[in-house]
Amino acid sequence: MVRSGTARAAPSTNDQILSTPWDIMSNLRTSVILDLAGNLQSKSRSYSNAITNMAKRGSRSMQMLRRSTLAVGRGLDAIGNKYVTAIGGMGAAYKSYQEIKKSASLDKSLIQVKQMAGSTTKAAGILRRELHLMSIQTGKTVDDLLIGFNNLVQSGLSWDAALATIYNVNRAMGVTDAQSKVLSGGLTVAAKAFDFDLTKVEVSADLLDKMTVAGRLGNAELEDLASIVSRTGINAKRAGLDFDSYLGFIEQLSQNELNPERLATLADSTLRLFTNQNYLNKAEKVTKVSFYDGNDEKRAVFDVLDDIAAKYKTLTSDLQRDRFIQAAFGEADLDTRKGLATLLAGDALTSARTMSATIKDASGTLARDLPEALDNSVDQVGRLKAALGEAADEFCQPVNDVANCQTKLNTPASPCSSMISQVVLYPNFFLGRWF
Repeated sequence: MVRSGTARAAPSTNDQILSTPWDIMSNLRTSVILDLAGNLQSKSRSYSNAITNMAKRGSRSMQMLRRSTLAVGRGLDAIGNKYVTAIGGMGAAYKSYQEIKKSASLDKSLIQVKQMAGSTTKAAGILRRELHLMSIQTGKTVDDLLIGFNNLVQSGLSWDAALATIYNVNRAMGVTDAQSKVLSGGLTVAAKAFDFDLTKVEVSADLLDKMTVAGRLGNAELEDLASIVSRTGINAKRAGLDFDSYLGFIEQLSQNELNPERLATLADSTLRLFTNQNYLNKAEKVTKVSFYDGNDEKRAVFDVLDDIAAKYKTLTSDLQRDRFIQAAFGEADLDTRKGLATLLAGDALTSARTMSATIKDASGTLARDLPEALDNSVDQVGRLKAALGEAADEFCQPVNDVANCQTKLNTPASPCSSMISQVVLYPNFFLGRWF
């Protein structure tokens, strides 16, 4: 159950991107409460009749089974009744232990992240609450979100910037089912390669919007793209591609290579024409196409390829085209030649440019698509589970505090000794605040 008493307002999925992580998180709590309650109420009405009918049929079947086995089962009932309470208690105890263990594991992970980032216990507590809210918003797990947050901090982002960025990552996860580890890795590499400032909330949202749209245009989806960006983003920048053109470049190659791993290799190899000076010099000499402008600056990749393609398309036979590729790019590896042949043929470059233009106008895609993406029973159950998980985690925290105090009991005046004494002497008072 989500406790509205501790809620802070946070952005509706349809709202425009706000300027600070605290704006985002303050609106997220209210949005989650209202959206979750509304969706669950709607779904419960939709499924009510079906569940009622199923229960009636099940009840009739169980009555028939009970009548047919009653005589045989009397002895077993007598034995079973002696153990039913014990078994039920064991089950409840085991489940409680699992929840306490899970909460303690989250404690440990948060401490590690806090220490690594040089942050405070208060900040870690705020992070814990916000990760639970994000989990309730999309149904994604707190553990997965924390992994992404940790990656962002390790990449050099400040605590607040990482918190704002993981909010946008969570939204992308809700729409695409990608994992936070991959998305956060792709974002940080893209930021370093293309000089994006992830301390600005809108930047990570814009990058994820663009990768989402790019994934829909080609065969490399968001999670694939994030992984490919991690491997090839630096070389793409060195080659002279901007981010939009880079995504269009990858998606055009994905028309001929569906496997994400091989696609990353193909993209990286193709870019070597522009990053390996030996390959570049040979191609420039044979094709008579300049790779540099009058100021000795690199020309745009697509402009260079357009000029080469214009000459390639004048060739009238496969033999002539093969000889052209061999003469111009013969010193390059096989994947480089394969990628270039793919881009020079047909209308591939026109298609890549068209996709790049569409990607450039992708802003706001995830915010628009999230409500519809979550409008299904699987995600609603995940969100309900996340809400219950938050309640269980909050219940378990004082238990974990008491357990942690056991290491500090050497001093009779220890505050932990006092805490444990109060729990032992006044258990009802201690636990009453949670029930």
